[in-house]
Amino acid sequence: MKRTSKIALGAAGGLVVAGVVAVGIHESGSSSPASPGAAGTFAADPAVAEALAAEQCSYMTKPGDENGTNTVVLVSRTGLMGGASLPTQLLDALGETSGGQDAPVGSLTLITVGGKNERPRVVLDGAALTDPKAGEKRAERLAAKLPACVTAALDATPGATEPGSDELLAQQVAAQAAQDRVVVVSDGEANTGLLDLRIQNYAHGDPADAVARVADAGQLPKFDGINVTYFGIGQNRTEAERTWLRSFYTEMCIAAGGSCTVAKDLVPVDTEARNVPADPPLEAVTAIAAGPKTVYRVDSAAFAANSTDLVDADAVVAALTSIAETAKNNRVQKITVGGHACDDTSPVSELVQISQQRADKIAGLLQQQGVAAAITATGFGAEQPVSGPESDGTYTFAQCAANRRVEIVLG
Repeated sequence: MKRTSKIALGAAGGLVVAGVVAVGIHESGSSSPASPGAAGTFAADPAVAEALAAEQCSYMTKPGDENGTNTVVLVSRTGLMGGASLPTQLLDALGETSGGQDAPVGSLTLITVGGKNERPRVVLDGAALTDPKAGEKRAERLAAKLPACVTAALDATPGATEPGSDELLAQQVAAQAAQDRVVVVSDGEANTGLLDLRIQNYAHGDPADAVARVADAGQLPKFDGINVTYFGIGQNRTEAERTWLRSFYTEMCIAAGGSCTVAKDLVPVDTEARNVPADPPLEAVTAIAAGPKTVYRVDSAAFAANSTDLVDADAVVAALTSIAETAKNNRVQKITVGGHACDDTSPVSELVQISQQRADKIAGLLQQQGVAAAITATGFGAEQPVSGPESDGTYTFAQCAANRRVEIVLG
């Protein structure tokens, strides 16, 4: 199928689509960002080109067959998946035969994602999967070398410098670059953006509700008619968490119009293969400030919706036990527990009530740990937001999730 770009270059050579970094350069030698799908304008980053040359794969710096299958591969570069090998099923698909010759056809666009404040990177854009000048014998040899070529390009790409990844933005970019097929190699554990699993009631709420929130925000990837396959989703989590993640990505992909498969096979991982940062834990209780007063935050995800019931009481109690030990060891005399809600159009009295009840819940659990310090609990309702509002005075789902919290202040 002939591939036409869905992502256009701006007047100054920059990307119209927000949040994309192209690590290649224009054929003219300019270092301006290049756009996925802009045939004839993208050249591989020098480090990538050098790595491909070392594997005798320099043909991959040239455009592929526009009439063949275009495959977009999105690879996570943080956490355990940063050391993942490309799945055999993917490499086999890239090496599909055509015309009786064992040679790949079509083209490859390779995108990486990783780092909380780092944008998706276009490593290869519509790259050739074989040398069009190669005869049948050489074409067969090139097909056999394809896994090494793709891996070399991936290894030569700058890795993430900090943990976290915006999976949703990356999949939006992949969808816009795709014509036929998208393959995602990731554990699916987003830690930033709308898919931040810490605000999606991860593994406890209904995956369909999380998909609906993405759809309501108008942020579903445009997978219309595209074959999408996920590898590695949830493979580092418990069985229950893995099931939730696989259901979520399946339902999100279908809602986005794709033909979707979430592979159950585990992706081989070499934890020492690449120097990549670990993803931040999806913890319900986190330290957010230190100094004269140490502050801990109990996220909204720790509580069941509109309730003081804890989703994972054991995990919260374990965190509070650690906080209590810190208070004892530092002879803290005063602990303040503040409950906060989100201004979601509920009556003020209800917001104050739920925030007070949650503060009381956490204060009570701290008291059970034998803390000698005086503990006070106050419900502030929606008076002290930490996120938002929007220009119209309303709060988005993500903003509300951040504002619904309980804060513990030692000192």
